[in-house]
This record gives sequence, C-alpha cells and structure tokens, in this order.
Amino acid sequence: MYKYVGYVWPGMLRVSVTEAKKLLRRGAAVYRLYSDNTEGAVTEVGEIEKDGEYGVECKEFSFNNYLASNQDSSGAVVFSHGTDDIDDLLTLMKEFLECIRPSLRESLQDALDMLIKRIDKYAETEDVQTKQCVWRCAETFLNGVTPMGWKFGAFANNGLDYVFIKEERVTA
Repeated sequence: MYKYVGYVWPGMLRVSVTEAKKLLRRGAAVYRLYSDNTEGAVTEVGEIEKDGEYGVECKEFSFNNYLASNQDSSGAVVFSHGTDDIDDLLTLMKEFLECIRPSLRESLQDALDMLIKRIDKYAETEDVQTKQCVWRCAETFLNGVTPMGWKFGAFANNGLDYVFIKEERVTA
C-alpha cells in the first residue's frame, strides 16, 4: 500500500516508486504527488525519491483501481481535506464526477450530465442552502455508483473529511 500524502484528484492512479521509474523509462508522464493536492511532472529517473509518492494520469477511470490505490493507513480513501466549505466540496465533486463519467453505464449519463449542470448553475450563487441541496444530490448519486462493498460520506476527521470506506457487512 502507498503512503498517503493528501492528493485526491481521481484522475491520477498512484504507482509505487519502482513502477514510477519503469513507467518514466518507457516514456510515460509520471507526477510527484504532494500533500497540498498538487502534482509536479517528473522528467528524469533521478528525480524519483524513495520516500516520494507518485502517480500517472489514468485515461480510463476504474473505480476499483482508484479505491485500491488511494487508501490511507486506515483503509479509507480521502475525497476532501478537512473542509466543510460547500464551494470547495462542489468543486471537488464536479471534478470527480467528470472523471468517472466514461466509466458509467450509458443509462447513468443523463443523470450525471444533469447533476454537473446543476453544480455549474449554482456555483456562483450565494444561496448556501441550495448549494447544500445540490451537494446532497451529488453525494447520493456518488454513493449509488460507488462499487459494492464501499460507501461514501463524511466519515473521518469529525465529519470534515468525506471519504470512501469499506462497508461493514452484517450477516445473520
């Protein structure tokens, strides 16, 4: 498992240091991932440090790969970083939904398009209640498309971090 530094963009697939070196040698675009949710392009193998965290952009999003490669030490996959600012949350949600768009069944595309349009529509408004309502719709949608065995919600950092966590199965 990779050490988690706080990088949350879903279009980046984490790779180990060894994988990063191999990929860079093959001509792939490799990025160093930073705790402030930024990345920097790596241009030479010598720039890859043993304690660094690296990723490659995934052209076709795989939810299962995303969840498997982004777990922190507790097994959670962090979506937001200690914020309850609705504007930040909606921006993150839009980026995430646009990234997962190609992986969704065609029947879900219309609902996703409508949701992204709503996020865009209310991005500039000062109406916090409306923004919160749009967030809840997006949260429900995301939970509906999250792979079986996982759930999405404000489950970490006293409710300030939205994460994907493995569901606890209750059997009779």
